[in-house]
Amino acid sequence: MTGFSSQDGETQWGIAPEVGYNFNEKWTVGLGVGYTSYGEDMNAFGVNPYVRYFLARENRFGFYLQGDIKYVSQSWTTDPITEDINTDKSSNYMSFGIMPGVSYMISSKFGINSSFGFLGYSNVKDGDGIFGLDLSAQTLNFGLTYNF
Repeated sequence: MTGFSSQDGETQWGIAPEVGYNFNEKWTVGLGVGYTSYGEDMNAFGVNPYVRYFLARENRFGFYLQGDIKYVSQSWTTDPITEDINTDKSSNYMSFGIMPGVSYMISSKFGINSSFGFLGYSNVKDGDGIFGLDLSAQTLNFGLTYNF
């Protein structure tokens, strides 16, 4: 997954490739790694192991539930809230939960997949953990699949 946006003159971009292994028609395991840059002063690196279970496959379409664990470490030199310069701070974020998704195989080798929503637990270092359902636009993901 990749992304790009610009807001208030700050450019944000990210990339998060994933590699997975299909055990059979129902089960896939994989690992994603990602990097995001929030302008000149903030960046984040994360890892994301997952397991995907296909509930149904019909012709080229598939519907799945994906369980995953995310760990993200971010650092910044300008505080994003107070805008104090040279703060050199960092934080860690972790979540685990499930998300529904859909896939469409364009050919026997290439596919498109998408997921939306997240049900699970999230926690930021030194913060309160939250369990719940997230249906915000931030949970919308798109990806391309290549089967070897």
